[in-house]
Amino acid sequence: IYQDGVRVRSQSQHESHESDFNRDTRVRFNIVSIRHYERILTENPSTVEGPSIGIGWNYDEEKDISLYHYEKYVQNNRKPSVSLVLNREQRQDILFDLGYTPRQIASAVRSNNRARNQRRQTVQNLKVARFEETVENVKGRCLNLFSLKKKDTSF
Repeated sequence: IYQDGVRVRSQSQHESHESDFNRDTRVRFNIVSIRHYERILTENPSTVEGPSIGIGWNYDEEKDISLYHYEKYVQNNRKPSVSLVLNREQRQDILFDLGYTPRQIASAVRSNNRARNQRRQTVQNLKVARFEETVENVKGRCLNLFSLKKKDTSF
């Protein structure tokens, strides 16, 4: 689970009680481990405008807390989903603060645009490809039909 650039990992306890013919299995979660992952400049063609921000592999382990305390904290501090979306300027400011150069950011944006255009082209090509596949199938069937008729007439 990711929240605000934080990966939340739960540890579970597994209990199993077996009776004669009835097996009762329960899973309980009791500890939540919180990690703060680094934010990095990424290439993501789903970003419509400006640079993309993602999480890297490096992280800092903050602490393990009980699930009860974590749920209490989240319940009292939950942000509306609209506030989780960053606009272009906010993402650029974060990336500048992280030490990325304007050239690196511009390069990533160009890469996003290229990938987005390639995806668009692929979708267009898929429409044509279906038609071409149908034509090839019909063509192959016709050739098979004509070759069978030639064999039949040669007897």
